[in-house]
Amino acid sequence: MKKGKLPELQKLLYARVGSARCGLLAEGSDRDIFILTPSMMEQLYDPEKDEAYFIWSVPAVKARWGHPLLLEDLTGECNGETQICDFLQEHRHGLYYAAPDQTAVFGLQHIAYGELSGFDSTIKLSLRIAMELSHMARGDSDPCTFSAEEKAILIRARTGGVPPEERADIYRRTISPENIDRLMKMPDHPAIKNELFQLIEDIISKEELPC
Repeated sequence: MKKGKLPELQKLLYARVGSARCGLLAEGSDRDIFILTPSMMEQLYDPEKDEAYFIWSVPAVKARWGHPLLLEDLTGECNGETQICDFLQEHRHGLYYAAPDQTAVFGLQHIAYGELSGFDSTIKLSLRIAMELSHMARGDSDPCTFSAEEKAILIRARTGGVPPEERADIYRRTISPENIDRLMKMPDHPAIKNELFQLIEDIISKEELPC
């Protein structure tokens, strides 16, 4: 990730995400910021603020619609364009289940990449995604809400690591064939995506967004 300060740019959304979104910020976790812009794509780390900026363009979010990490980003508390934030908060539950089959596919891909890469941070995210998929399979209203036991595992994954044998056991329970089958059979709800991106396009076309 490139080091630097956040430049002036049009912010549609600005939200603390990652571990903060999942209630783990107090455990000394990452300070990740998700920023949605009309067209800019960038990842920056500001060492002075100890903050990482994940800047996403609207077309990129469309292309990755349903990815579990983006669902985390879009369903937390946010600042920015009031109409967009209000829409996301009103439709939080529906956003999770707007494209559950795609969420399952993206989630499994990310989990596989995490194990293949062997990077601690990626494996930590893989564990989190596996838990979220299992929460979705049982229909939780907020799949990013973790139990005390799950939080303890994620904190340990960050600080001391979770050995491969334990991770395999977690994956067997969370991304079981039964859970993935439930997700793949859930109906899509494309209206939410269409309404959201139409709202975003209308705002981009009508307003000079604040920096």
